[in-house]
Amino acid sequence: MNLLVITLDGFNDVELTGVLSCLSRSRKVNFTYYNPEKSHVLSQYGTYEINAKTDVNFSEFDAVFIPGGPAAIALRTNQKALNAIREFKNLNKDIYAICDAPNALYETGIIDPEESYSSFPMYQDPIELKLNTGKNRNDNLVTNSNNHLITGRCASAAIDLGLEIIKYNFGEELSEFVSYGMKAK
Repeated sequence: MNLLVITLDGFNDVELTGVLSCLSRSRKVNFTYYNPEKSHVLSQYGTYEINAKTDVNFSEFDAVFIPGGPAAIALRTNQKALNAIREFKNLNKDIYAICDAPNALYETGIIDPEESYSSFPMYQDPIELKLNTGKNRNDNLVTNSNNHLITGRCASAAIDLGLEIIKYNFGEELSEFVSYGMKAK
């Protein structure tokens, strides 16, 4: 599987590396870092500097992954990145997102109001949370809505999100094999 990873400045270190470590361990996924504006991208905590491609052919990829962190705030107004994600949705390709990234996708119309998704609860007030997120937003660590959308709640869900992506694409057996390597169980 060829995975496009959208890396805007401030992507969360743990969300990126947790998911991609699981996918790498499966030996079934090749990934390419993409940023529509710049080739050197810095993670939220400055731990990682990614060399990203600024121009890719989206048809060469099977799915897209969007880590959260402060990058999700920038995603809300980055039309090139949003258009790339919309292209994946329009082609019925998989979209994987974690933390605040699913909120950004909902707010920009990429996640439909009827779709179930997990995300970071950006609003502490329950009423405000309901007003600003989809009615099917939940607090599960991972949600696979079975319509090409798999989402994770927060950084601590990164490994579980990676395992769900493997299970969805390659089956339970490989997911369990990778899980043992990541969780020792």
